[in-house]
Amino acid sequence: MQNTVNPESLCQLGAEVVQGDLTDLDSMHQEIAGIACIYFGMPVMAEGC
Repeated sequence: MQNTVNPESLCQLGAEVVQGDLTDLDSMHQEIAGIACIYFGMPVMAEGC
């Protein structure tokens, strides 16, 4: 599967692109503090892929 989303193109549209570890809730809370809206995208893969 090919990643078709370019983070730089999203930044040009005014988005701030960040990457985080959902298993580290303390760091996630720090990263999202003060944010009004979040778009969360996570790929779904079949088992064994």
